Amino acid sequence: NNGTCCRTGKLNTEDNNWELGQTDWFIGRQIGRCYKFEVDPDLPVSLELFHTGANGGKLDYIQLHSWHSASFIHCPINYKLDHTQSYLTHCTFNLTQEEDDMDESEWCNGSKHFCNLNIRQYLFPGAHNAGTGQSEGLLQCVSKNQDLNMTEQLEFGIRFFDLDIIYSTILPGCNGLETGHGNMPDYGIYQCYGKVETLLLEMKNWLNEHPSEVIAIDFGQIKYSREAIPPLVQVIMHIFGGELEVRLNTDYKETGQWPTLGQAVKQNNRVFVFVRDHTVEPYKGIVEEIKVRRGERRTRMPGAALISSSYQAKYIGSDCSYVLENVNKSCSRNDVDFVKLSLFTAYFKSGVDCLWEMARYCNKLVDDALQICNSQFSEYSRPGGDLEFAPNFLLLDYPNYQTNVEMNMVELCNQENHRRALLLDQLKGPL
Repeated sequence: NNGTCCRTGKLNTEDNNWELGQTDWFIGRQIGRCYKFEVDPDLPVSLELFHTGANGGKLDYIQLHSWHSASFIHCPINYKLDHTQSYLTHCTFNLTQEEDDMDESEWCNGSKHFCNLNIRQYLFPGAHNAGTGQSEGLLQCVSKNQDLNMTEQLEFGIRFFDLDIIYSTILPGCNGLETGHGNMPDYGIYQCYGKVETLLLEMKNWLNEHPSEVIAIDFGQIKYSREAIPPLVQVIMHIFGGELEVRLNTDYKETGQWPTLGQAVKQNNRVFVFVRDHTVEPYKGIVEEIKVRRGERRTRMPGAALISSSYQAKYIGSDCSYVLENVNKSCSRNDVDFVKLSLFTAYFKSGVDCLWEMARYCNKLVDDALQICNSQFSEYSRPGGDLEFAPNFLLLDYPNYQTNVEMNMVELCNQENHRRALLLDQLKGPL
């Protein structure tokens, strides 16, 4: 393109790539020197595919995507390669949104149509244990839920980040306030993946470069919370407390109302933080999360958010379909502020399958889960309130592992958000 080129090197992830009928995604570091390579869509684009080895195969196409989903470059292949062969193809630029929705300065999370959705109406595509993407770590099969770092998750389209954290200077590999994964740190069973400060700085830098994007961060499982909460609050307030850069959103704590995405973007208060600990109550930019378990009822508290989760660690069987039973129960609730769908299970609940192998089964169910929610949770308005929807957050392990379904979870969430935005416009009627 424009007389320049790049080479990806070998394309490979833990997603058992190149299976029949499967869509494989390669993001950030996974595309080698082509990461951040600029392509001018107004000039001719060509792509050369190289194959080596005895296992031949035929790709239908390769698509090149930017950080948003409004457009892509399509490169048809439909040619079988085997042994040492290559194939050159010419590519075309394609829009996935209307031409009048291509101005990034008008966007809120990828489209101008989402700007009128408030935070409880927008469906955030999310990553479970997002911090495990910070580093390679040890025992990846057991403890690693993501293979993309924060920047790569953001560029793939993730906008909700579920973070497990710990404060420890004793555990091997831990050095203060870190992201991690594990349930028994007292017995040394915990894996740290990197400093929380480093992760939040990476998020802030990306958000400063993409002023239309709104994110939510949830610090749910906090080990050694007594030691972890003070430095956590300090680092959150330090990184997102400036005047000239992206900031925490304080609207809910100040007014009792959740803002629209458009309001958050206009004010540059584009970071929503939830912490599952009551000691964060004094801090305007940090909302206390009150976890609501299945079948449980909790009282609403000023400045706090009731969040229900469909999560249940259980044997996934041959297709992970048990998670849909929990979706059915979770999405019928209208007594909480946010419904979180967790389409994954825990290691050891399905033999010795690695977490990424289990994700290949569960990630296929996103569309089914959304259909169930749309049938169980009828859009409604509380007296004097806004139109409401469920779910609000959708979490996966390895969300970039699309497998053989038609659309990945980010694309499905975008499709659902367009549906919600249209319903909201219809309800309001013409101006």
